[in-house]
Amino acid sequence: MISEAQENLSLRYSLIEASLVSLLALSIYFINFLRNKFSEAPISYAILLAIIFAATFFSSFSKMTKKKSFLVYKYGAIKKKTEHSLSRWLIISSSILFYLSVSRDLSISRFWLLSFIITLLPFIIILDYKVKNPLISILKNKYRKNKNKDNVLLVGSSKWINNFSQKFKNKEYSSNLDIKGHYIIDNDIVTSELLEWIRDSNPDLLILSDELIESNVIELVSAMSDRRGFRLAVELSSLKKLQREFTLDNYGEYHISIASEPSIREPSNRFLKRLMDIAISIPIIILILPILYILVLLIQVLARSSGGVFYKQTRLGRGAKEFEVLKFRTMNLGEYDESLQATQKDPRIYPGGNLLRKLNVDEFPQFINALMGEMSVVGPRPHLENHERQFEDTYRKYGLRRLAKPGITGLAQVTGLRGEVKKSEDILKRAQVDIKYIDTWSIFLDVKIIFLTFIQCIVPNKNAY
Repeated sequence: MISEAQENLSLRYSLIEASLVSLLALSIYFINFLRNKFSEAPISYAILLAIIFAATFFSSFSKMTKKKSFLVYKYGAIKKKTEHSLSRWLIISSSILFYLSVSRDLSISRFWLLSFIITLLPFIIILDYKVKNPLISILKNKYRKNKNKDNVLLVGSSKWINNFSQKFKNKEYSSNLDIKGHYIIDNDIVTSELLEWIRDSNPDLLILSDELIESNVIELVSAMSDRRGFRLAVELSSLKKLQREFTLDNYGEYHISIASEPSIREPSNRFLKRLMDIAISIPIIILILPILYILVLLIQVLARSSGGVFYKQTRLGRGAKEFEVLKFRTMNLGEYDESLQATQKDPRIYPGGNLLRKLNVDEFPQFINALMGEMSVVGPRPHLENHERQFEDTYRKYGLRRLAKPGITGLAQVTGLRGEVKKSEDILKRAQVDIKYIDTWSIFLDVKIIFLTFIQCIVPNKNAY
């Protein structure tokens, strides 16, 4: 979770950035006046201006409050900023186009629309490269000058207090907090002495160790907090044992720590990814799939392989839900265990089927799955249920792959991690890369994976068979 200071800083910068982008849109609007094409529909432009402001603020604030990087590889600051800019440009542009498609408003100038969308990306890049860091420094200094340091007290064991104090001082947000004192509780708790010490110290914030959760100290200190008007916090170091990041949420009278979800699960990003899946799937289904159908049918006839052109198989998708994955059939029909993975020179594959598999032609019907929403163009590859259960036992975090829709292609596939699983290390490496993709997802990364997949269709990977 981010600190209050960081959230306020992000909020202020995002408001400024949204204002600057809105000013850009307004400036292009007034250029129409110079071209003697001043619009007679100011209300439509006012609505669009509000949408632009909201989309810019939302995309900027949500990105700034992310703790993790959006990159899989360490490309450096330049790539990170460029990817950040491209993602926000897509969100803002998509918001405008979505509104126009729904409202069917024909009063909007096409000159204004094209000029703004074309100018927006370099404008955002300039903000990220030249404006953001200096402006954040100014806002940070101003915030620190106006923000009084909180009087912070710690209550817990001596070991916890020493560790917490040392690590806390190294944090970015520690400049707004000042640890004035501590109360060590190693054995018996004398609550009257503790409460008197807190009363005399008059804290702004009191932080308790989670070692005290099972005692009555928390209730007594909480009651004092209500009466005296200071803030109360509990440091939950026990959650570290679960090797996950958690955020706190309220469900009525209950306070629950929930495992943090990656950015790919956010509604706005899921919507953006879904738009990309539809935009890619429809042209391929209409223009390419019929040609491939005829090609595969011809190869099957020449190979005298009886059976349907397509092949369906039950796989596990997002949330471990079953769905029927669609593929071009590349194996002869017969009485064999379908859970057996394809091997090199597999006798089940009919002549010509190997070529279809190497060039990934057999995967193209899955664009129908993607259009139906069962799969995505990019994501972790789906497996059979018995394979999933087997892989779960091999790698503890394997199930995190199911936080995203399965993909026609994925990061593991374009990095050479595909083909037959011969040993447990194979699935471990693939699962780690798949989870890394989910944790660091971005549109920029999806575009890169699609490009690398296209290259592999021309130059097949050695593990493809």
